Amino acid sequence: MYVFLYKKNYSYLKKNKNFDPIFNSSCLIFIIQGVHFFLLMLILSKLFLFEIFKFSSDNSINKLCFYPIGLLWLYLVFRYFKNKTTNMKVETTSKKELIWYLIILLFIPLYFIIILSGGQIWK
Repeated sequence: MYVFLYKKNYSYLKKNKNFDPIFNSSCLIFIIQGVHFFLLMLILSKLFLFEIFKFSSDNSINKLCFYPIGLLWLYLVFRYFKNKTTNMKVETTSKKELIWYLIILLFIPLYFIIILSGGQIWK
C-alpha cells in the first residue's frame, strides 16, 4: 500500500518537475504511516483497555522526546524509498487520482483517530 502510494506520488511530482520528488513523496508516506500507527494504537487501547501516553499542553518537554524517534523514522523511510526509486518507472498519475488516495489513506483514518480519542487529542 505504501509503495503503491509512493509510486503514484513520485510519478505525479516527477511529471510536474518538483524540486525533490523522492523526499517529498517519502515525507507523505511518513505522515501516513504515523497516522496509521496512532490509529492502530488507539484501536488496541480500546480493545485491551490500556491508556496511551498523552501529550501535555502545559509544556513541550514530553513532545521534544519524540523528535529523535520521528527523525529516525523519516530517515529510514527516505532511505528505503530512495533505494526503491532506482528501478521505478514514471507513470502517468492525475491529480484527482492522487487526491482520492490521500482521502482514503490519510483523512479517513485521521477522522477515526479523532472519533476514537473522544474528539480531544491534547489534554
